[in-house]
Amino acid sequence: MHAKVPVLYTVGHMLCQHAITDSKLGSIGSSLWSIDTSMLDWVDDRPAGFVVYVNFGGIMVILDIKHLGT
Repeated sequence: MHAKVPVLYTVGHMLCQHAITDSKLGSIGSSLWSIDTSMLDWVDDRPAGFVVYVNFGGIMVILDIKHLGT
């Protein structure tokens, strides 16, 4: 990512939702909750370099225990 956007440094995994070809995996998405976009206007009004976005979340898949077997 740094090669494409030199001022951007990533730590950890980047979500590759658009690179997923398996239709079952593609339906997972990136959020377990509804998405709140109310802050986007505030972010857009800030000067360049003012906002730092940090996300310590992740994706988890919850399996149905009945299908795991013993």
